[in-house]
Amino acid sequence: MKSKNSYNLASIQDQLILNLNKELVKKLRVRFRNLTHDELKICALVKSNLDDAKIKHLLSLSDNTLKAFYNKISKKLKIPLKTQLHNYLTKI
Repeated sequence: MKSKNSYNLASIQDQLILNLNKELVKKLRVRFRNLTHDELKICALVKSNLDDAKIKHLLSLSDNTLKAFYNKISKKLKIPLKTQLHNYLTKI
């Protein structure tokens, strides 16, 4: 079982990530209500120009899990896979 402190640290990390691109996250929440909390975090990190290796490390994700997130996000935003995700997010 996780300690109370580890939950607090995770919550703080979540807020810091979402605040990287606060305006983007706000716009995405309004336009795409079906994006999950984790998907919003990934969008914020992609928009911040973090590469896949850094995103995986920061969020403790495997290659397959990150790819799955990219696929889900791309489908929800109705854009071609991850290659276009950064470009799309830049325009929002």
